[in-house]
Amino acid sequence: MPLRLAKSPKCHTPSEGVHSRCRVDQSKTRLQRFTSFASRPRVRKIAVTLVVVSLLAIHAGLLAYSATTHSPTMNEPGHLVAGLSYWEFGRFEVYRVNPPLTRLLAALPVMVAGYEADWSAFYEGPGARPEFALGADFI
Repeated sequence: MPLRLAKSPKCHTPSEGVHSRCRVDQSKTRLQRFTSFASRPRVRKIAVTLVVVSLLAIHAGLLAYSATTHSPTMNEPGHLVAGLSYWEFGRFEVYRVNPPLTRLLAALPVMVAGYEADWSAFYEGPGARPEFALGADFI
């Protein structure tokens, strides 16, 4: 059924009043006016820009949350560097608090992928814990 506009003679006769059909036709006319307004190039461009900016802001917020939640803790780089030193030198001076198996396994993918390490911060002395300085340099 074709869309009827509010220009029928029955809607505008003062003796009969406003019919319900005229109200429906007038609301359709408003809908048509709204859709014609939304289809204007300037309005559409503003709406698309707002949607894109909103999505980018949400994405940036999610990235910031993920970076703070899933970043390495204070001792994880030390574990990684200790595992790398175990593989490279075959000695267990770095991070000798616990058994080395987990550090060896965690460092294996990095060994296979290749890495550059600066071992100049290594210090072995009484009470020395060089793994944290080495880990900070590695990251």
